[in-house]
Amino acid sequence: MKKHCLAFAATLFVPYIMSAQAHEICPSIESIKNGRFQGWTALYNPSDTPASATMVSEFETSITEFYTAEWSSDYSYGQARCYYYSNTDVSLAKATPLPRGINWHAVGNRYQCRSALPAACLF
Repeated sequence: MKKHCLAFAATLFVPYIMSAQAHEICPSIESIKNGRFQGWTALYNPSDTPASATMVSEFETSITEFYTAEWSSDYSYGQARCYYYSNTDVSLAKATPLPRGINWHAVGNRYQCRSALPAACLF
């Protein structure tokens, strides 16, 4: 009987745990400084085009803190955007599903995260 209860409980919680792990969050400052943001595209903000290697290098060394996250289906290089304070005009982009959680608010055709913590901005 215990095995059946455990198996039933696993069928209830495993999908929830798997979906929670599938969410994306913006890379941490430490990860970016160490060049560990694979899967994310560094973009030059004014033109929304991939940033040059020189700009990415400057971004990695000058980044100081997370600013905000946004999501829009109108973006060219993935719907998710992560913005940081740095000496460059670079953001990170990735294709993600609609954002989740209470910190996201619709602003026109975009969603903005109202938290200073990347972990609170689940995509």
